[in-house]
Amino acid sequence: MFKLPDSVTELGHRAFWGCRSLTSINLPSNLTKLGDGAFVICSGLESLTINSNIDEVNEAFYGCDNLTSVIIPEDLAKSGIIEKLIAAGIKAETIKKTSPSITVFITNTRK
Repeated sequence: MFKLPDSVTELGHRAFWGCRSLTSINLPSNLTKLGDGAFVICSGLESLTINSNIDEVNEAFYGCDNLTSVIIPEDLAKSGIIEKLIAAGIKAETIKKTSPSITVFITNTRK
């Protein structure tokens, strides 16, 4: 799992664009924004952990064809993050509540 330093507060436009070797990432607690296409075409990305401070997703996961698991805090799920992931072309198939997080298992509809 790749872990960004806690000092990172924002990922810029296409920060990991085309990084096919990235399979799993844990976004730091200070991160608040994912720039447009931050993970676009990261076809190797399978799992992602999002923190509760994220307030902008900006279609960050377009082309992540192998993304099957997203772990998000329950309070963030209530803020509409699941709808934003669906808007990016990812279908939420099963939501399994855990405490204090929700694990979303998804099927990418862009294959």
